[in-house]
Amino acid sequence: MYIVRFFFLLGINPDRSYPTIELEFPSYKYQIATLSPRNGLAMQAQTKSEQLLRSCAFQDDLEETGENVIQLDFYNWLRSIEFELTEQSRVELWDRRYECMRVPESLPRWLKCVKWSNRDDVLEAYKIVENWPTKNIDPLMTALELLDVDYPDPFVRFSAVRLLDTRIDDDRLLPVILQIVQAVKNEPYHDSALARFLLKRSLLNQQVGHYFYWHSRAELKNPQYKVRYGLLLEAYLRYCGEYAEDLGRQVRSVDKLIYIAEIIQNSTHDELYNQKGYLAHILTREGYIQNLQYFRSPVDYNIELGQLVLDHCRIMSSARRPLWLRWTNGSEYAEHYFPTFDLIFKNGDDLRQDMLALQFIQMIDIIWKADGLDLSLLPYGCLATDNCSGLIEVVKNAKTIMNIQKLGGLKGQFQFDASTLYRWISKNNPGAEKLKSAIDLFTRSCAGYCVITYVLGVADRHPDNIMVNERGQ
Repeated sequence: MYIVRFFFLLGINPDRSYPTIELEFPSYKYQIATLSPRNGLAMQAQTKSEQLLRSCAFQDDLEETGENVIQLDFYNWLRSIEFELTEQSRVELWDRRYECMRVPESLPRWLKCVKWSNRDDVLEAYKIVENWPTKNIDPLMTALELLDVDYPDPFVRFSAVRLLDTRIDDDRLLPVILQIVQAVKNEPYHDSALARFLLKRSLLNQQVGHYFYWHSRAELKNPQYKVRYGLLLEAYLRYCGEYAEDLGRQVRSVDKLIYIAEIIQNSTHDELYNQKGYLAHILTREGYIQNLQYFRSPVDYNIELGQLVLDHCRIMSSARRPLWLRWTNGSEYAEHYFPTFDLIFKNGDDLRQDMLALQFIQMIDIIWKADGLDLSLLPYGCLATDNCSGLIEVVKNAKTIMNIQKLGGLKGQFQFDASTLYRWISKNNPGAEKLKSAIDLFTRSCAGYCVITYVLGVADRHPDNIMVNERGQ
């Protein structure tokens, strides 16, 4: 006996007159053999003899491209930043596909020459990808490139995820978790290897899960992807255990801050006359102060925020009226660490661009340090909690150049006296050795930020938004 079901593929087949038939068999008379991806996926449409011939040809091609016949110009072209894929070069890359394997980092470039509309070429490409040497490539950079929108094929994306899963630990994953969460947008289906990988790592490591949650939540108001990220968050919250309660407290705190920020943005000039007192009055309303204390910082997983210090909370003068908020350290080891933490809450600005710029600074700092160049950059924390709100970490013991100039008696925004900055650094670093170290730190960090802000095209730099800490950094 078997069951026949008729149903329409709504949303897939535009012609409702074509049904599909699903057959359910209660048992199987014969054993079923399946081919492994390595030996079967790329050759599933071929006969056994053709498989053997292709396998031999594959080995022969690799042997024929030995060191004595390597064409260095071709390999250098594959590596070159001037690489450009034309119709002629596309054909050449396909014809010399086995030679391309001698340049492992060229995999993303080679995949662009595949004719994905040709079934035989696709099966051949699968075989190449499955056997591509990945030992000497950067698995993180290669995987991120293959997860781009230019590579929609599920098997290629599965291969990229496999690189991440087998060769990237959580410490290397955390700096790029934002990009990987964004790459979910490029998946053809809600259920994908990348989605499962993110859920797996998030459930195994609470810190990864923390940032996965907030980066995904920031996309919930995007109408194109809200269902996809909503499903991911639902799956994560179902199985993350007690940490779901921590996330709930963080969300309630952020929601209260959004509500407070909207009240202040809509307040009259008279109400804002005494800004500090007005903010304290709002924060102490019933149901507010309780939700704004004793929760984990969304910006930094390792920080527990304690009581809100009302005397140091204020409304900033920017157009969006950001809130400068201070909490005590809620950790039981607070006496061995910083006693307070300051955060700026902004409502009405998309901080995802800020996050990307700060991440760029962090990655450049890693590259420079790997080459022995330590410019002592200090990228602060920033987290978009929504598409138009977020939190920014306040750098400790730092002042703006403008405030330092005011200490020296200057009041104009574009007035500048270098000796005032020097005296301020000298005051905070007494002694010849400390002062020398502070000046060296100032010089290196200033040089690093000059280069990075130039590359990023950061504008609107003036004494009121350039900061220096007491160490000269």
